[in-house]
Amino acid sequence: MEFLACLATLAAAPAPHPVLLAEGAGLTVALSDTTVLYADEQGSFFTVSIPSGEKSAWQPSWRPDEDGWQIRRGSYGDGMVFALSVSPDRGHVVYAQGVWLPDRYDVPEAAEAIRGCFVVVVCDTDGRHAFPAALGIEVGGGPEYDFTSDSRLLVGQPFFPCPPTPEGYAEYLELGWDNPRIAEFNCVDIATGEHGVIPDLNVGDGYWKCPFSDYFRIENNWYEEHEFSSFQTGGLLGSYSVPEGSSGGILGWILPDAVLLEGDGEHREVLFVDGRALEGPASSWDFFCRMPDGTSVFTMDGGRTVMHGTVDWTTGSVSGAVPCPGLEDCLESSFIPLPGSGGVLLHSPAPWGTGLLYFYDLP
Repeated sequence: MEFLACLATLAAAPAPHPVLLAEGAGLTVALSDTTVLYADEQGSFFTVSIPSGEKSAWQPSWRPDEDGWQIRRGSYGDGMVFALSVSPDRGHVVYAQGVWLPDRYDVPEAAEAIRGCFVVVVCDTDGRHAFPAALGIEVGGGPEYDFTSDSRLLVGQPFFPCPPTPEGYAEYLELGWDNPRIAEFNCVDIATGEHGVIPDLNVGDGYWKCPFSDYFRIENNWYEEHEFSSFQTGGLLGSYSVPEGSSGGILGWILPDAVLLEGDGEHREVLFVDGRALEGPASSWDFFCRMPDGTSVFTMDGGRTVMHGTVDWTTGSVSGAVPCPGLEDCLESSFIPLPGSGGVLLHSPAPWGTGLLYFYDLP
């Protein structure tokens, strides 16, 4: 009855619709309720105002050429942005930008193929106070970099154990992987730039972090076995084996400590990071994103109608839900919640998708 009442109420009001903000958008983050930051395919950064779509160039204070790196325009990887994230407090941005070790640095013949690498840069959200935190290359499901939920540490992979300079990288390639010049690390203190180690942090093959806690799924390229850990503690927190005949694909993080699984065909499953699994709602339900206020954008009818409201995923009870007309045509997009929970970004990132970036004002 509540669902039908919501439809009737909305029919009397002007229907919201997705508003195009930008074209050619690659990796994208929401800096605030009114500003989006994205990188295009050439590695240039732009901010876009919501909802006007007004675009401005965004330039971090760290420059690759000033630090001795080379960017060969038109060469694969050079200048490209391989990773982009914003801290939970919206105070810092991290990005990984492709660069080239200039030919004046001698490296072993076997290392010539990896002169191209990327610099992991941390800066304020306006681009100021930027500093190179680490180096890496595309390997092991990476690059992936995220902030801890208290916004104090940068965590992820890969972090090469060498100074993040051309000289440091050249020496690292010369000495070989087994003879690092500095101690290995898997986190960086944002305030000081100091390196640290979270014990037994299994992120080397990739991870799927919860956007609103420090828990993550350990990547294993296999969705029949799920293992979970935390940026705070490392180690194994819980594991779960998908029953035979069931589907174990993760549909998203629905709680700070739980994901929604495809389930057995009739029902979804709610899987907690300690390995507990509970029967969820019917398989006609799907999940698109969780908002910072704890509400969800979801569907109960296979995507014909998209809703926004509060959901108890273990009981299927819904409260305060309203339909979101127009979102049923955007289900292949990534849903990016805005910090204030009033809207979402709909994104199909270039170069794999269309590069179109939309804003949707939640009713």
